[in-house]
Amino acid sequence: MPTTVNGIGTHYYGKKNLSVREGVCRFCRTAGKLESYETRLWFVIVFIPVIPLKRKRILEYCRRCSRHYAVDVEQWETQRQLNVSAAKDRFRESPSPEAALEAHAAMMGYHVYEEAAQFRDEALQKFPSSATLCAGLAWQLDQANFYTQATPLYERALALSPDMPEARVGMAYRRMNEGNHAEARQLLDHLMQPGALRVFPAGPLDRLMTCVQKAGKHEEAIEIARHVLAELPQVAQDRAFRKYVTKSEKALAAPESILPPTRFSARDLIDWHSPRYSKAQRWGAVLALGLVVLLSGLAVQNEYRRLHRRLDVVNGLGKPITVAIDGAPAVTFNGAGNIPVAEGSHHVRITGAINEELDVDLRSGYFERWTYSPRWIINPAGAVAFESSTIHYAANPRPSETRLIVGERFIALPHVDYFFESPPQTLKVDSKQSEVVKEVLQQVLAPPAETFRESLGNGNQAKAFTFAEGALLRKPNDAELTELYSSAAVKLNETNRARNFLKPRIGDRPVCIPWHRAYQMIEESARNGGKLEAEYAAALKKEPTNAALLYLKGRVTVDPKESLNLFQQATRVDPKLPWGWYALAYADAGRGNWNSCLEMLSHIPNAERFNVQTAELLNLSRLGSGKAALVEAECRRKLMSATGFETLPELLHLVDALLIEGKPEEAKKALTTWENRLPPQVRHNPAINSVVHPFVSYYLGDFAAIKKPFLASNVPPSPLVLQALLATGEQDTILKRPGVAKFGDDPEVALDLSIACQLAGNAAEKTWREMAASAFESVAREYQQMAVMLRSNEPPRFEEFEALSLMPSTKCRVATLLAVRFPQKKGPFAQLAKRLNVSRQPPYYLLERALK
Repeated sequence: MPTTVNGIGTHYYGKKNLSVREGVCRFCRTAGKLESYETRLWFVIVFIPVIPLKRKRILEYCRRCSRHYAVDVEQWETQRQLNVSAAKDRFRESPSPEAALEAHAAMMGYHVYEEAAQFRDEALQKFPSSATLCAGLAWQLDQANFYTQATPLYERALALSPDMPEARVGMAYRRMNEGNHAEARQLLDHLMQPGALRVFPAGPLDRLMTCVQKAGKHEEAIEIARHVLAELPQVAQDRAFRKYVTKSEKALAAPESILPPTRFSARDLIDWHSPRYSKAQRWGAVLALGLVVLLSGLAVQNEYRRLHRRLDVVNGLGKPITVAIDGAPAVTFNGAGNIPVAEGSHHVRITGAINEELDVDLRSGYFERWTYSPRWIINPAGAVAFESSTIHYAANPRPSETRLIVGERFIALPHVDYFFESPPQTLKVDSKQSEVVKEVLQQVLAPPAETFRESLGNGNQAKAFTFAEGALLRKPNDAELTELYSSAAVKLNETNRARNFLKPRIGDRPVCIPWHRAYQMIEESARNGGKLEAEYAAALKKEPTNAALLYLKGRVTVDPKESLNLFQQATRVDPKLPWGWYALAYADAGRGNWNSCLEMLSHIPNAERFNVQTAELLNLSRLGSGKAALVEAECRRKLMSATGFETLPELLHLVDALLIEGKPEEAKKALTTWENRLPPQVRHNPAINSVVHPFVSYYLGDFAAIKKPFLASNVPPSPLVLQALLATGEQDTILKRPGVAKFGDDPEVALDLSIACQLAGNAAEKTWREMAASAFESVAREYQQMAVMLRSNEPPRFEEFEALSLMPSTKCRVATLLAVRFPQKKGPFAQLAKRLNVSRQPPYYLLERALK
C-alpha cells in the first residue's frame, strides 16, 4: 500500500476501467461496495504528484478499511487476455455447458463482470435447457456475491431438473434466508435419506439446523441433528455441533442426550483444522503446555542450583590448607577458592596450617533459589574479617548499613550482589522504583589489631578473640596485635583461653618474641612469675647463646640488676635484635635517663615504627635530652608532606617541642597552619573544635577555654575537662558531678584523681588510689609490685621503686603520688617525677602543681 510521511511518499492518483460490486470485504468482513480499477502510483511531495511510478490494477478496494489487492496493470492485462481469451476460444471451438462454465469462471476471476454478463446470456441462449449450466453459473455468481443474479438461474435449473442436488441446495439457502424453513426442509429432503451425507456435503443441513433452532423449532433441530449424527458419527466430537445440540436439548429439557460422551484427543487439540476444539481451548492448551514447560524448566533449574552450590573457602592463614567435604578427596587452598557442593548438611575437615573439623549447613528457600544469590564461606580458624554492607541507591539514598563479621569459621549469607568486589558508585534506578538495594561482602584489609579493637568495642568478645587467634596464626610476629590480645585477655578474664592458645607454640623455633611477650603477660597476670622464670631459665640453659631467650628471661627475672644484665647480654650476642635495645631504653626511660634512652633507641632501625612504645620513648627522650629543636624540625617536615586528620600526633608533638623551646606564639600559629592545610571536607569536621582545639589549649595551659563549656552545663566531665580542672585544683567541681565514677576504669586517671585529692586533703584519695591498685595488680609483675607500694602506708625504698620497669607516664604519676603522700621522703621521688614529666600532654600541669 502507498505510504506517506508528512506529505512525502507514494500515493495513487486516477481511476480507469472502474467496476463495482456489492460484496463482503475479505479483510474487515464488512458488506459494502468493492471497487476494482486501474490507477497510477506516484511519488508525492506535500501530496503533489511529482514522479510517476507504476500503473496498478486495484482489486476489491473496500471503502471502509481501504485495504485491497494491487497488481501491475501490464501483468494483469496479459494474464487476463491469455486466460479469458483461451477459455472463450475453447468454448467457441467445442461449445458445451462445461466449456461455458470454464470461460465464465475466468471472466469472473478477472473481474470483467460486464463481459461475463454478456457471455452468460450467450451461453444460456445456446444451451437453454441445460440445468447443469444454469446451476453452475448460479454457483459462480454466488461466489462473487452476485446473489440477485444467481437466484433466477437456480430457479431455472430447478425447473429444468427438479432432482438436481445443486439447484435444490441453492434454492434451499434462499428459502432459509427468507425464513421459509419448511420449504427449505423439503428442498433438502434428499440429504435426509440414509447414506446421502456420505455422497453430499452436510453443510446445508448444518445451516438448516441452525435456522430452525433460531426459529425455536428445537424438535426439528434435534431430528436433523440425529440424522447427521447417524450418517457422520465423527461429528459427535465437533465442538460447534455439540453446542447446537446441547442448546436444543436444554430448551426441550431432554432427559437424555443424543450425543455420546466426549473423548479427549491430544492430536485434535494440536490440529488447528480439527473442529473438535475451539481456538480459545487450543490457546488455553498451548498456554497450559507452555506453563508446564516453563514450570518444569524452573523446577529443573531450581534443582540444578540446589545440587550445584559453591562453598567458598577463604584461607587467611598464609600457609596451604586442605579441605575435605564428607570424606571426598581433599582440595588444597593457599588463598581464596571454592568447592562445588549440594545444599544440605556437610562435614568439613581442614588440615595443614590448622587442623579443625566443623559441620556446616547449606540451605536456601525453594523460591529464593530463583531470585537470591546466597554465599557460604569457610573461614579456617576465623582468621579473616569480613564487612557486610547494605547499600541504598536512590535520588536521596539512605546511609549504608555496615556489619563487621569476625571470628566466624562458617558464614552463611542469604544474598550477596557483590562478592569481594567494589560496588558501583552510582546505579541507574528505574522510574517505577524508589530505590535499589544491593548487598556487598568484602574482606577487611585494615590491620588486624585495629579490627580486633573495633570488634571488642562492638561487644563481640568471643568472636573477636577467635579472629585475633586466627590472625596471629598467620602473623605471629604482629607485636601490636599480640600485645592487644594479651591485654584484652587479662582485662576480660580470658587468661585461660589465651594461655591455651599461646603455650603450645612457645617451643617453636626461631623464637617469636611478640608471642612470648603475650604469653609472659598472661602468666604474670595469673601471678605465675616464679614458674615463668624457672621455665625460661630451663630454656636458656639449653640454648645459652639465644639472644631472644636472653631478652625474654630478662623480662621475667625478679632481680632488676640481673634483668638488666640479661638485656645487655642479648645485645652483645645479637646486636641486630631490637628487643634487647628496646628493653634497655625502656629501663632508662623509667629512670629519666633520657640521653641513655636515646642512645639505646639509636640501635633500633626505624625506632619510631618498631612499635607504639618506641615511638613514644623516642619523642620523650628527645624532649627530655634537650633536643626539642630536632623534634620541631621533623614534625614540620612531616606536616608539610601530608595533610589530614591522621597528622594530629605530629601537630601535638610540634606544639610540645615549641613550648619546651619557649615559643608559645609559634605553637598557636602551628595549630592555625595545620587547620588551614586540611582538606575542605575535613576542615569542617566537628572534631576540630571538640577535640583538637581543647587538646592544644591544654598544652598551652589555657584551661579556661576547656572548662567554660563544661561549667556552663550539667553534663558529665570528659577526660580533658577532668585534666583541666585537676590542673587548677578544682577537683571538687568534678567530684560533685554525676558520672565521675567511670574514671575509675582507667588506673592512670584514678592516680590523677588520687593526687589531686591528696593535695586538697580530700578523703576520697584512698578510694581512687585503691581503684588504681586493683587495676594494676591484674597486669604484669612490675605493676603488681607497684600496686603493693600504692596500698602500703609506708613509702617504698626508692631504689626498689626506681628499678620497676614501667612506662614513664605511669611511673611519673606514681612517683608524684608517693612524693605528696610521704613528704618526709619526697626528695628522690619528686626528682624522678620531675625528670619524667617532660611532655605537656595530660596530666603535665597537675603533676607540675603537685611537685612545686
